[in-house]
Amino acid sequence: MDNEQKSRLKQILWMIAGLGAIVALLILIFQPDPASFKSGILKILDYLETRPLLLWLGIAVLPGMGFPISPLLMLSGAVFGDAMGMASTLAVAISAVILNMAWTYWVAAYPARKIAVRLLRHFGYEIPELPKHHHLKFAFIVRVTPGPPFFVQNYLLGLSGISFRVYMIASTIVHSIYCSGFLILGDSFTSGSYKTALVGLAVLVLAGVGIAWLRKRAVNETDITD
Repeated sequence: MDNEQKSRLKQILWMIAGLGAIVALLILIFQPDPASFKSGILKILDYLETRPLLLWLGIAVLPGMGFPISPLLMLSGAVFGDAMGMASTLAVAISAVILNMAWTYWVAAYPARKIAVRLLRHFGYEIPELPKHHHLKFAFIVRVTPGPPFFVQNYLLGLSGISFRVYMIASTIVHSIYCSGFLILGDSFTSGSYKTALVGLAVLVLAGVGIAWLRKRAVNETDITD
């Protein structure tokens, strides 16, 4: 495992630890009654179970407005994991994610890009054109680079001028892997299975390490071919 993979693994572990610390702090501050808290969560899950389209639309729309996508995916795993099975749940969730990636791309690639081009030309600048043979590598590198939120990646790739086909290929491959981890993790909340939770965490960690390695390889190949 090289330094970049180790760094990626540390980032994921710190993210998990940070989320745990935030949850612990909120519990300490508000001191919720466990029974009431569990009852509230179950009511939310029951509400969404009878309104699956609402959750699907939430995934398709809200992340494009800056809402974190991971809680919505975990909700999907919790709501649909047992009822539909993980394969069907993944297919449904991915379809919503694909719709979100599609409409945010079109917003960025057309109206937003036209505005950006006019604004930059007003100040004497042009948006640099990316060589077509680097479109797929660029899309992949943006998707696997830690830091930028999901919606920022969508808009950045739309503005970059890469084709919709290339954008969707790279985006769907990367986010299908991450989606499966978050869905399995969400399913563990309702099933109460620690093994399922560990599987979900393992998928996310292994995905992070593997994608970091692929990112490094893509960057190196781009440097060589330039």
